[in-house]
Amino acid sequence: MDEERWNEVLRPHTTGEGWQPCGDSFYRMHKVYMNMGWYNPDDVMKSISLGDYIHAVAPYGGPVALTLDRTKVTEVHGMHEVTNVKIFSPAGYRMGTIKWTGDRNIVGLVWASAEHLIIVQEDGACQVHNVTGGFLHAIPPRAELRIGVTKKLPIGTAVKATHMAVSWDEEKVAVFHEGMIRVYAKNFTDLKYELDTDTNVEPTSIVWCGSHSVVAYWDEEKMPSGMLLVVPGSRHQTTFSYVNRVILCPEMDGLRVISDEEHEFLQPVPDEMWSTFLAGDTGESKLYQARVFYEDRSPLADELLRSVKDAGPDAMVQAVQSLMVAAEHEWDPRLIR
Repeated sequence: MDEERWNEVLRPHTTGEGWQPCGDSFYRMHKVYMNMGWYNPDDVMKSISLGDYIHAVAPYGGPVALTLDRTKVTEVHGMHEVTNVKIFSPAGYRMGTIKWTGDRNIVGLVWASAEHLIIVQEDGACQVHNVTGGFLHAIPPRAELRIGVTKKLPIGTAVKATHMAVSWDEEKVAVFHEGMIRVYAKNFTDLKYELDTDTNVEPTSIVWCGSHSVVAYWDEEKMPSGMLLVVPGSRHQTTFSYVNRVILCPEMDGLRVISDEEHEFLQPVPDEMWSTFLAGDTGESKLYQARVFYEDRSPLADELLRSVKDAGPDAMVQAVQSLMVAAEHEWDPRLIR
């Protein structure tokens, strides 16, 4: 196999390139979109700076809603820009614009489960719009509005927290208080684990990466380089640095990380991918390498296939099943096939 072929297809995976070890797990940050549509490298004034905006990101790879935070508005923004709500695709391209007609300032944006955008103004009144910005209906200030997950604590339970986040499967709750991240069972009666972050600086946000790990984020105003701290357990952690502001959106199998310039996806590497690309001596690893050698007309392909068959009557079936699971989590179509 020539070096160019190796570098293109196998090396990034067989060496775990881009995979961050964290305890018994690996994490990888995949670049979904490398050039966001709202970013103009030649004219910063025409680009979106996420630190100036109130935001909401719809789950399942959905759109991004932005409106300027009036507490941070500068003279370069006209009033029409201040009051507009813009809806962008996950790649950062404009899908729609909502011309705000409310008589109060916007204080929050939330995507409902039905892909409806709820715009909350400071007196509690809301407007509901669809994904392209079309108006659906209004919610008066006195109406009951429930957004997210509500947890009732058992009588006598006391939990101190300045930040709180519920895991995707709603089985665990993470809290931050005085530098400690603590993860509880959903009823708060069972402390799963805790980690000292070595800082009393309040994070910008606490979210979950699926249901696998807690992620704490400090923006560039709170920490010089900006830090994303991934905590899967009490004794392990890994970090990513961001100079500019990012917004986070938890997903079932990971975490979307969106910046001015890029859209990334943080994901715990599934066991099937590890056994395919790094284990080396597993049936699925041999089967995958055999495919690459076959395309290069190498006799090693036949040797690898025979070694899998000789491992037992079920070895080939198990190897194929593992490869199918690994393919479900792969982004590169060259590797999926």
